[in-house]
Amino acid sequence: MSLMRRVRHFVWGEVPATKTEQKLLLKIDWFILSYCCLMYFSNYLDRSNVSNAYVSGMREELNMHGTQFNQINTIFTCGYIVGMIPNNLMLQVVPPRIWFPSMQIVWGVLTFCTSAVTNVQQIYAIRFFQGIAESSTFVGTHYILGSWYKPGELGKRSGIFTSSGLIGTLFSGVLQAAVYTHLNGTAGRSGWRWLFIIDGIITMPIALYGFFMFPDVPTTTKAFYLSEEERLLSCERLESVKDRDIQHGKLSWGLFRRILGRWRWYACSLLFAISGETESFGSNNLMGQWLKAIGGFTVPQIDYYPSGMTAFAIASTLVCATWTDATKSRARWPVLVYMAIAGIVASICILVWSSPIGLKFFAYYIAGATYAGQATTFAWANQICADDHQERAVVLASMNMWNNVVNAWWPLVFYPATDAPRFTKGMWAMIGTCIATLFVTWLVWHLERREKSQKAQQRTAEEDDGTEKRRGADEKSMLKSFVALAALLASASAHYTFPSLVVDGTTTPAWVNVRKTNNFNSQAPVTDVTSPDFRCYDSQTDPTAQTVTVSAGSPLGIMSDGTIYHPGVVNVYMAKAPGDVGSFAGDGDVWFKVYQITAETNGGQSITFPAEGVPGVTFTLPKDLPTGQYLVRMEAIALHVAQSYGGAQFYISCGQVNVVNGGSGTPGPLVAIPGVYTGYEPGILININYPIPKNYTQPGPAVWSG
Repeated sequence: MSLMRRVRHFVWGEVPATKTEQKLLLKIDWFILSYCCLMYFSNYLDRSNVSNAYVSGMREELNMHGTQFNQINTIFTCGYIVGMIPNNLMLQVVPPRIWFPSMQIVWGVLTFCTSAVTNVQQIYAIRFFQGIAESSTFVGTHYILGSWYKPGELGKRSGIFTSSGLIGTLFSGVLQAAVYTHLNGTAGRSGWRWLFIIDGIITMPIALYGFFMFPDVPTTTKAFYLSEEERLLSCERLESVKDRDIQHGKLSWGLFRRILGRWRWYACSLLFAISGETESFGSNNLMGQWLKAIGGFTVPQIDYYPSGMTAFAIASTLVCATWTDATKSRARWPVLVYMAIAGIVASICILVWSSPIGLKFFAYYIAGATYAGQATTFAWANQICADDHQERAVVLASMNMWNNVVNAWWPLVFYPATDAPRFTKGMWAMIGTCIATLFVTWLVWHLERREKSQKAQQRTAEEDDGTEKRRGADEKSMLKSFVALAALLASASAHYTFPSLVVDGTTTPAWVNVRKTNNFNSQAPVTDVTSPDFRCYDSQTDPTAQTVTVSAGSPLGIMSDGTIYHPGVVNVYMAKAPGDVGSFAGDGDVWFKVYQITAETNGGQSITFPAEGVPGVTFTLPKDLPTGQYLVRMEAIALHVAQSYGGAQFYISCGQVNVVNGGSGTPGPLVAIPGVYTGYEPGILININYPIPKNYTQPGPAVWSG
């Protein structure tokens, strides 16, 4: 790997395999990250502005006293807790491009309202409902990021997103200082009131941008800037990740039984419930309260100086997220160790009250490292729950929910405003929290490693069992062995071709008796059922093939170069040439179906696809098939993203056979290809994920069996 490629890999993640994937990644990086980061920026700007407003005149103007500032934060946290899981579950039902901006408009309107309050009780009510609306952003975005990105891409995108919130905090201090200096008293309004007005003005255009540009998730996206090929690729590149579930939709009570029966919800929730409290230095603006309490600093200085901690938090987040993505194991736990150590060091420096002010500045700034765990902890949970998209949504929401459950009372007990400037109880609580974080980090690491080991043992046992059953068997068992081998190779490619026939038990060389298709290298499917390529997919190869002899009534196989990777069905058509099949194009109503593999349903409970994972098909030619030369057309229809028109993928090839010892049957019904389908057939335009189909109708005519 060249130096520049290594640098590119370290800074931005796995290098896309093709230019198409590179283009797709650039698009989703821009449109997903731009909106989510701007949304979170405005979200955190609002949260931080309350703290900055408090030390910039709001306390005096509203006659606040005691722990009322902490109560504002606690009430916001209660609303945040109430909205957390419902908001994330709504993303399973309502398109994210609708839900995210709608919630953003709600909290934007409430932000405007904050600028007009006359007492602290009004702020209590506003902040509760803002908490419900703003709870959609953080875990919702982590769910979306986990839906679009591979493990090696996820950490740094999570880091960029998390940093955008910290930038909101950083900008809030700068903004409040500027507003206080230039707008305080303008139009009879205090500077802190102008802060909320400007915050609302920033929020609304971002919400409108989300309505028009956010792409939802890969399986449901209708974004105008993604081509059909890119939409399919967005799903397929994630399907190649082992144990990855990319589906999206139906909720059921079975979800909660599934979640509560596993360790993931308990351990991941406990991890962030505890580790999230290491952020208390910043979330409670302890440095700002310290500066105000000891005196000697101006209002702009009190707003500006804590920005150094935020800047260090941003740097730590981005560096740690980038490093964890660059490691082969994608290990996230070292970041939690780093932040725990930083929290302990910072707390000790502040507890030694006789230490110089410079050391306390250092302590508060290094405490910014405690924010580094946000991105990596949620990236870790995304990886742990990657095999169950609904569990992933609930676990991510629960992690933040339980952290906020703790955070609802934690500041009141350990960081009350009346404890400024020393926060002695809080510093001891921070040391204990950091030690507990180290223990729970080890617990999650241990449980994840144990689960991976159990899955590996299960796969090995299944493979060994399959090998034992195949041992000493006949030709049918040999075929099953080939199926198992091909299944192991399937992860190498999500696409496939059908280059070989099987005649008299012998597999012919690739592209000898099968016309070479346009996708013999790319393996890309056909998605347009009206295209001339829908017949044999050979418009660009000018193919020639040899004709192989086979007897009517004998087996004929059509083999792929891997396996039929996707869930779907199979049709096999034949067309009799008037003479030499080598010059036969297959025009007109000359095709008839001789074989099919359909889907199996049971009234909406499940749908399975027997063709999925097999290396090819073998069927018996009808005994009554007339002697002559034929095209044999293989058609595997992949239905994993067939919920929109053009989403079904057709993997096609045409072989050439000379049928001897034939009968006197009349094959039919005869159809034209293209022409046999419109693309709107219920067996082609279908969502196999939600709701689960109660039945399945095989596309095409009936099978002619002689």
